[in-house]
Amino acid sequence: MISELAPIILYIKYVLHSEKNFVIIEEPESHLHLNIQKIFAQFLVKLVRAGVKLLLTNHGDYFVQCINKFVRLYSNEEKRAKLGYNKDDFLNPKELNAYLFHFDPKNYGTTKKLEVDKRGIIEDHFAEFINEIYKNSIELDDDCGDN
Repeated sequence: MISELAPIILYIKYVLHSEKNFVIIEEPESHLHLNIQKIFAQFLVKLVRAGVKLLLTNHGDYFVQCINKFVRLYSNEEKRAKLGYNKDDFLNPKELNAYLFHFDPKNYGTTKKLEVDKRGIIEDHFAEFINEIYKNSIELDDDCGDN
């Protein structure tokens, strides 16, 4: 975790001096405990509130859901306070763009712009994958029997 976060923290503390900066972070959830992912997502939201432009790559549904939580808090300052967040802990859906990249042998690589609304990033790719794993797990459980 330290080796993943230290370069980011050092860059932000000692190099980032203006809201006009553009920061790229590859897989911010990588090697982070789930609770730290939530905290780091909140930290990234604070950077956005400060005017920093971010580009993130991500493979984790959990981290996307952490970001979606801040989109859902956008229009509800009362809920933010009730849940222990600050008044600036939100993302406007218009501040967020999301794309799904996938390999296509014909075109080598393609992107699909994902819908972002008041619920956050709408993406079924992760859900389909998780459902497939769950279905396989149930099938394996059935094969094991109740013995």
